[in-house]
Amino acid sequence: MMKTQPEPLNFKLARVTPLWAFKQYARRALVIALMLSPFALLLAPLISSNNQLFAVVLASLFLIGYIVILAWLIGATRARADSPDAYLDEREIAMRNEVYLKSFRIIGALVSVGFVIFTVFPDAPVPARGVFGLLFPIVLFLPTCVLAWTQPDPLEE
Repeated sequence: MMKTQPEPLNFKLARVTPLWAFKQYARRALVIALMLSPFALLLAPLISSNNQLFAVVLASLFLIGYIVILAWLIGATRARADSPDAYLDEREIAMRNEVYLKSFRIIGALVSVGFVIFTVFPDAPVPARGVFGLLFPIVLFLPTCVLAWTQPDPLEE
């Protein structure tokens, strides 16, 4: 009896992703929304500084939105950026490797710019830990975002 590999969870996300999210313009809009989400989450307490309950509700909604956007991006890219070699063909493996190279270059540029800025302005009003903490959720899923941004629309059958 031959065993088949179970389908990974991130492949299942493609089935719950709305059809409109598979178009390149929609994926790019989702990437922009995902990149802005940590900043929106940071602004939630500032927007509702008078009402702490409203701030918690707003921050929770932003966090749920972040998770939904991320799930849709993973589904729209069919999880190719996160899949092991066993689930991909040679072309997809090459594409995934290229995406990781581009992501590494972007991360290197962000860290370099951050280092230069905090070296030139050591007394900046924003602490370096806060800035890099804000970049962490962006960098964490950067390969998926790069793939979503650069991948062309699927061919019509």
